[in-house]
Amino acid sequence: MVVSLVLGAYVSQSSADNNELEPMLEAVSHSLGQKTRKRFLADRGYINGPSIEQIQSQGIEAYVALSAEAHERRPYEPAL
Repeated sequence: MVVSLVLGAYVSQSSADNNELEPMLEAVSHSLGQKTRKRFLADRGYINGPSIEQIQSQGIEAYVALSAEAHERRPYEPAL
């Protein structure tokens, strides 16, 4: 079972998410009415070392996927 929880959204001209992590965290903070304080989880599209280091320097833990191995197989395809 896959569960998704959307906490923030915004529109960008960028075709890739790797430079969008900080704006996304701002969108989440705006939606929640408070600054992100402890930790966040993001998919591999958001991986950007300098951006993650900047966020971690503020005391926020980053959990960003490094690969998508679990998503290589579609749910309706049988495992071999």
